[in-house]
Amino acid sequence: MQTSSLPTLSSEWVRAFLQKQVGKQALLLAVSGGLDSMVLWDLVHQTGHRYAVAHVNYHLRSEDSDLDEVFVRQLAQQRGVDVHVLSDYSIHKGSAGLQAKARELRYAFFETLSAEYPYVCTAHHGDDQVETVLLQLARGGGPKALAGISQVTNRRLRPLLPFSKAELAAYAKTREVTFREDVSNASDDYLRNRVRHHFAPIGDQLFEGFRQNISRAAQQQQSLLSFAESMVQAKIESLRSTKWPHSLDREKLAKVSGLDYFLHELLRKHDFASENVASIARATVDAVDQKRQFLNRTERVRLVISGQTIHLEKTSPFESFLLQIDTVGEYTSPLGKLLVSESEPTSTSPNAQELWVPTLDALSWRTTLAEDTLSISQTESKGAKRVLAEAKLPPIALAAASTILAGNEPIWIVGLRKSSSLKTKKAKTAGYCLRFSSRLGLPGILTF
Repeated sequence: MQTSSLPTLSSEWVRAFLQKQVGKQALLLAVSGGLDSMVLWDLVHQTGHRYAVAHVNYHLRSEDSDLDEVFVRQLAQQRGVDVHVLSDYSIHKGSAGLQAKARELRYAFFETLSAEYPYVCTAHHGDDQVETVLLQLARGGGPKALAGISQVTNRRLRPLLPFSKAELAAYAKTREVTFREDVSNASDDYLRNRVRHHFAPIGDQLFEGFRQNISRAAQQQQSLLSFAESMVQAKIESLRSTKWPHSLDREKLAKVSGLDYFLHELLRKHDFASENVASIARATVDAVDQKRQFLNRTERVRLVISGQTIHLEKTSPFESFLLQIDTVGEYTSPLGKLLVSESEPTSTSPNAQELWVPTLDALSWRTTLAEDTLSISQTESKGAKRVLAEAKLPPIALAAASTILAGNEPIWIVGLRKSSSLKTKKAKTAGYCLRFSSRLGLPGILTF
């Protein structure tokens, strides 16, 4: 896939690419043993860059899978480089979402090696780019669909992306690069393979330079999206609602030029489908004042339009719980851990991250209820909703809040506010200190 604006496949080009992206930091090469990854390995090895090899054996092709592993291990030994192998039997041939599961497993394995090898090189090439764009467009992807695969994503590098499969094959022939054939690549069992074998070749027949054109368009779209992202982030700040920092002002949002595109960029990281984004845009600008909700593809995130604000929520409800606190030790809830230890009385510090009590009698810990009320002074009390509002948290945070009670009296909205009835004075008797450690941060709250 070479045009006058694209580079020539060579170790010199790969050396310059790696120098620009990683400097002298070590690389991890993802190597399957097939043509693409073996060409990548040959190129990187020629550069003299410090690297190691990672190989995953999914055992999907019986003896062939094991022979792939032996092949990779033997070449690594010959070249004097470290090889890291993951042997995993958890994925079975024919299972739903096999390729996605394999990819998830593969990158989780790479992550375990990231301390020593912070950058991962994969052998994605130009034909992969074409197939990805076609698949994403056919699935109704938004503006990001045309962008396809990026050559650099965080610490994942794809040096071969500007080059076609044919160029890789020609390089392998010239350099006498040995590789193993994966017979599953010839199968139509996978959607990507069907696009590769049937869809893309039709494009080649109908349009001259079909693959080059798609690849060039993807590169241009990536530049456009990068620019658009910076503009979107700047615009988001001007749309923040004054009610709490994780919502947007609906009236201001409705006036945004190119609202559909803006919402695509705003919501794509939360996996909202294109048709949902179009509906959200219509609901944003219409005059109907009723509360409306839109779910993302996984149904784990909802966008809520309520009055003049728009915000995001996680859909998974937090479990209700009730625990009796009757001895020192560690108590675990769906929201985090509460450590109870013997302690001298604390000062009158307003620190809401811990609570001192003289006794554990009738003490309990449970999910915060909307009707919970704290004593603020001898004449004033505050409800849980107001405590959350003063902390600049949205109503959804009520589901992620918990309360300590002495008998039936709320004495601590955990981590936020303590009852004035337990302000300690200097005393000689020991008591107990309760310290909360959240495992969720601000669960349920999502930012745009």
